[in-house]
This record gives sequence, structure tokens and C-alpha cells, in this order.
Amino acid sequence: MLILASVGSWLPFAIVALFIIFFSVIFTLRYQQKRHRNYAVTLVCSVSLIIALLTSSLLPTDIILVSFMKYPNGTYKEWTVNQTTRDHIQKYVEVGYYVLYGLVILMTFLINPFLFFYYEEKQDEEGQTAKRIRSAAKWTAGFIIFLIILIILGVFFPQLATLPSINSTSEWDNVKYLIDHFDGSRVEDSISFTIFTLSLIGFFLLTVYTGYGSIACPLSLIRGKRSARLQQATIEEQRAELQNQIRVLKLR
Repeated sequence: MLILASVGSWLPFAIVALFIIFFSVIFTLRYQQKRHRNYAVTLVCSVSLIIALLTSSLLPTDIILVSFMKYPNGTYKEWTVNQTTRDHIQKYVEVGYYVLYGLVILMTFLINPFLFFYYEEKQDEEGQTAKRIRSAAKWTAGFIIFLIILIILGVFFPQLATLPSINSTSEWDNVKYLIDHFDGSRVEDSISFTIFTLSLIGFFLLTVYTGYGSIACPLSLIRGKRSARLQQATIEEQRAELQNQIRVLKLR
């Protein structure tokens, strides 16, 4: 009975995870270009969206799980009376935090930048693949350097307040003090600092994107769609451009 209760406590979260996976795949397939579909891009976009949504669901999952462990009067249920059981559940949730946030950092600073800059330029010739890989690797290296800077700041920045306030202390002594007082908790501080920085950047971009959308949507409704004459002219221009590109390729 206790085993069924413990399994049942995780069942809603498994259903939510399956729903997130299904939604992410359908959402990516729905809004990608049909003619220029690439399986690698589709996979990475779907995985990125799944990781982002699962990470967003961590906090409510943690809260619901804690509330599910207790009765309304505040006492623990039978399957969580043992402290060891609660410690195991807490460990699993903590591992989930580390894994998902680690995947967020991996996708943000390595996978997504490399894939974005790799497919940024169109591949006109087969021999340009190596060039595109080198270009994508250069930009990805910049993201990795930025990540290293964030980690270093997250490790040592919280310790600046604990530096000895002696006027005779040199800068080298301060550096030695920071290194000597480095411990395992600083790694958690660096991860928290990195995630906080990403959240701040994402919140800023979301604010700008939402603000622009709130203005652009009413304006587009007021202006209406383009006339058939303008659409036909645009299509003719695109057709002429494509024919010109085909002619250039044939001359090669």
C-alpha cells in the first residue's frame, strides 16, 4: 500500500511531463517552415522547449509534492512518516533541479548557439560545410567564454563581502583569501548566479517581445492585410530573384 501511494504521488508529474513532450513536439512542427525542414533543428528545438517547460514546472512540482506528503492537519502520511523516505524524495527532487538546470546551461551556451550559427548561412556548395563548422565553433566559443566569466563571478563575487577589512592587505592577499576559502558551496553559488543571469536576460527579452507584440498586433489589425496587387508584385519580385539565382547556378 505504501509503495502504491508513493508511486501514485509521482504519477501526476509523469503525466505532466508526457504532456509537455507532446506539446513541444507539436508546437515545433506546427510553426517551422515546411519547405526548409531539418531534422536536427527540429530535434534541438523540441528538446530545448521540453527542457525549458520541465524546468519551469520544477517549483510547482516541488510544492505539490511536499503538500501531497501531509494530511490537511499537518501530519505526515503513512508512506512519508519515515525520515529516510523523505530524504530520498528530497534527494530525487534536488537531482532533478541540478539535471534540468545543467541541461538549460548546456543548451543555452553550447548546443543552440552552434546549431544557430551553423545554419545561419545557406549551403550553396558541399565544400562549405567545414567553413560553416568553423564559423559556428568560433561563435560558440564566445558563448562558452561568457559562461566561464559568469561561473567565476558566481564563485568569487559572494565572497567579496567577507574579505578582511585591513588597509595593509594587498590585492594578492585578497586573491589568496578567496582561493583558500573556496569550498563546495561556491559551486552552487556559481550555478545560481548563472541561472539568475539567464533568467534576467530572458525576462528582459520577454518584456521587449511582449511589449512589441502588444503594439504590433493592434496596428496590424488597423492597417489590415496588403492588397492583392502588392502581394502579386512581391511574388513577381521573389520569382525573378529565384530565376536569377538559378541562372547563376547554371553558369557555374
